[in-house]
Amino acid sequence: MTRSFAVALVFLETRAFLGLAHLDHTGYHVVETVVWACNIFTLLAADIVLQCQEWFRSHPAKPAAT
Repeated sequence: MTRSFAVALVFLETRAFLGLAHLDHTGYHVVETVVWACNIFTLLAADIVLQCQEWFRSHPAKPAAT
């Protein structure tokens, strides 16, 4: 679910980056590069989140001393 959500956000990330950097009308090579960069960043970030979640699940918190 996390990767699916992240990949679905690539469209918004790409549009926001292209709009904020004023790269909308530079050509399809620039747009293609931005889309690939957003895909790579998104999948990497989603994988890091999943790895952290798995690590926290496998290492339960220590009980507080009473």
